[in-house]
Amino acid sequence: MRILLQGYYGFGNLGDDVLLRVTLGIMRQIFPQAHYTLFVNAPAERAAYLQTYLGEKLDYINYSARAHFDLIVHGGGGVHYDYAPGSFWHYLLNRFISIQPQAFTGLYHAYKKLKGKEHITAAHRVGLGIGLGTFTSSSSKWYTNVPVLTGYEYLMVRDSHSKMRASSLCPKAQVVLGTDLAFYTDYWRPLVAPPSGSNATRVGFVLRDWPHPDYLMQCIRVAGKLAAMGLQISFFSFEQLYDKTYIRMLNGKFPCTTWPQDEKSFFAQFAAQDVIVTSRFHGAILASIFHIPSVTIAIEPKLSTLRELLPQSCRLISVSEAETKGINEITTMLKEPETWRANAVSDALRNRNQIENSILDFKNFVKGFSWNGLTE
Repeated sequence: MRILLQGYYGFGNLGDDVLLRVTLGIMRQIFPQAHYTLFVNAPAERAAYLQTYLGEKLDYINYSARAHFDLIVHGGGGVHYDYAPGSFWHYLLNRFISIQPQAFTGLYHAYKKLKGKEHITAAHRVGLGIGLGTFTSSSSKWYTNVPVLTGYEYLMVRDSHSKMRASSLCPKAQVVLGTDLAFYTDYWRPLVAPPSGSNATRVGFVLRDWPHPDYLMQCIRVAGKLAAMGLQISFFSFEQLYDKTYIRMLNGKFPCTTWPQDEKSFFAQFAAQDVIVTSRFHGAILASIFHIPSVTIAIEPKLSTLRELLPQSCRLISVSEAETKGINEITTMLKEPETWRANAVSDALRNRNQIENSILDFKNFVKGFSWNGLTE
């Protein structure tokens, strides 16, 4: 039996690396004897860390491969969205697709097969912990996403907005409301020792590059003000090669811990923080898992779903509020650390229970698949 795991894998993104570990672990619970392949579209040198991270060497393929699998598993993340405008041609194409998505999917696959471009196929397709966002009316990615969305037979989504979207975009899928896969910590969370030595109050910033980098300077100014108040400040990059502008703008003002690296060392530093300030979705998710409250700067729409996932321990603010409301939220959390840590524990436990129930539902579902003609 051949199973392909597909996601944003191999690019050195911590959130997606965690999702990979969880997806692989879940699938091996169900199909321990299967042959697993990773879809890795990153350059080989960039993805080289995966072998060390996973502790084993798996086969990799990318878009150029020609292969058939018994099952494709899309393993977590906000993979279906596009906030960028495209061309007028894409706008016209998207209008047609929105009217007849199933018909377009049939035409799409027929065209790919006729041209010999149907490279990766599968008997079954499922998605676990998926976030479905919005697409601009002229999105250049919509036409490639629709065949995947209409091909799902089972889809565990991570929030209620995604479930609502899936009800219309995934007509043949059994859609289940789950949560983010990272909350299934059995396969990735390392045991880290509590910080020793300094009793300083710590605030960590998990930011990212963005087309409008002004917010980065705002956050660095906030960090400076907090440092002047006697707080210990650290920065983290969840994707070192992507965050080049962010890291450069720090210019050595504050320490910055980057991923990928030794995971125990990374998480020991991350878990030592008392509050996390982040513009990354998984910055807030991982903070909750380590029982840390977070302030999230909503630089993109998908971050708004954190209100549902982390209602007690995460506070969302706009970019324009970073230097005003941001500091107020941080200091409020630091004044009542035990209360806010308890809130984070509560959020993490609720999501853990949710993901356990969702995984059980998924296991029961795949038992009903027909596996005739399995690939050797």
